[in-house]
Amino acid sequence: MDFKGLSFKFVFNRKNQKNSKNEFHLQLRITLDREAKYFSLVDLPKIPAKYWSGKENRWVKESYPTGASINSHLITKLSSLNDFLLKGKTTGRVLTFDLIKKEFFKQGDIQTFNKFFDK
Repeated sequence: MDFKGLSFKFVFNRKNQKNSKNEFHLQLRITLDREAKYFSLVDLPKIPAKYWSGKENRWVKESYPTGASINSHLITKLSSLNDFLLKGKTTGRVLTFDLIKKEFFKQGDIQTFNKFFDK
């Protein structure tokens, strides 16, 4: 899906850091009106650098033990983002980083859990 002033891209080790295992979390870079923000995908395991290809729809090499499932998860994440954008576009909602973060990178809702626990 292409919206003017908006793009998504999965990135790996964007700061060229080094660590003993050479493994890093994937991040999603969202660019909105020429401003970019990065969101770590902590729900996925860290990926060793040698298995990162960066190619569209095959970000993680198939030789990595869970590479196919990780790529499938990333494709699903992009599809969900595109559906969210389409709904926002049709309803006239203004897209912001906070709105995207709230929708896709939220941690568990503590109030919902508390209500469940009370019952």
